[in-house]
Amino acid sequence: MGISLIKLGHLEHVDLRREVEEEWGSSFNLKTYHDKVLSFGSPPVQFVRALLLDCDIHVHSIEITSAAMIGSWSILRGQRRGAI
Repeated sequence: MGISLIKLGHLEHVDLRREVEEEWGSSFNLKTYHDKVLSFGSPPVQFVRALLLDCDIHVHSIEITSAAMIGSWSILRGQRRGAI
């Protein structure tokens, strides 16, 4: 059997947390980390990584900056909330 998508997502988040701990160093705080991750809603882990570590990602040969993602994701989250 293959690895489940849930387990794959878990492993991606474990790797992300490790990267963030290294990047933030002694200022890393688990509560702050969780609050920040949860504040983004539920985008793919690669987007969360880019937002937390202020780095760019490439999606289907298109470069997306973390600053552009913050604005776009905020708009999408606002529209989704308004629809509920």
